[in-house]
Formats: sequence, C-alpha cells, structure tokens
Amino acid sequence: MDVRPLAAPEPVKRLLACAVSDEYRDDFAQELESLQCAIGVAGGTEVAQKTVDTFARLHPDYVFFKLDVENAYNT
Repeated sequence: MDVRPLAAPEPVKRLLACAVSDEYRDDFAQELESLQCAIGVAGGTEVAQKTVDTFARLHPDYVFFKLDVENAYNT
C-alpha cells in the first residue's frame, strides 16, 4: 500500500532536497553542465532573463524552474 502525506512542512522539504542534492551532486553537475548560461559572460544574467521572458511569452503553457546545484558563493 502506497501512503502519501497530505502535506509536508517546509523544513522537511528542505531536508529532503538537501539529501537528494548531496547524494547526486556530481551527477547533476555532469548532466547539467552543458545547459549552463550566464556564467562568466558580461551581461549574461540579463541575456538569460530576457531569453526566458521571451520564451515564456511565446509558450504560456510551459513551466520553468531554476536549479542551482552549486551557487556562486560555494555554499
């Protein structure tokens, strides 16, 4: 029997996300490296933001997410 919780408090979600991130950090980095944008490029973040904004306007039924396996401050 598959039992699912009706709700998960934020701290539990964060702990689970951290556990998954820690376990698969290297795999995520390897798979997502080719998809990086706005890294080491002058004005790169603005270009990325405008690109996503334009794409979202063209495809209003799409869902976007941001995944930051390792942030700029290495924390």
